[in-house]
Amino acid sequence: MTYDPTALPSNIVIAGNARFTVLSSALIRLEYDPTGQFEDRASFAFVHRAVEPVAFTVTKQPGALLTETEDLKLACAVGSGAFSKENLGIEYFVESEFRLWV
Repeated sequence: MTYDPTALPSNIVIAGNARFTVLSSALIRLEYDPTGQFEDRASFAFVHRAVEPVAFTVTKQPGALLTETEDLKLACAVGSGAFSKENLGIEYFVESEFRLWV
């Protein structure tokens, strides 16, 4: 079996110096780099990122980005620096409701 650590372009969202790779409806890879250089080499957590296209929506507003799958809602303040609780929010669906990850 061969592994491809490079995700399909259709599963990638780039906003400023952040990149979000939708790997499944319940898993989004988050990356931030001040220079916008992202890592495509394989990791132990997810060796094969060239998964089938995942259904998700992206809503862009001035200074904000919302990425939604069936199981997750990720909100990010674009251009606000490295990820923190002040500029990133994730809600996940469990037990018939969305809960806030903190």
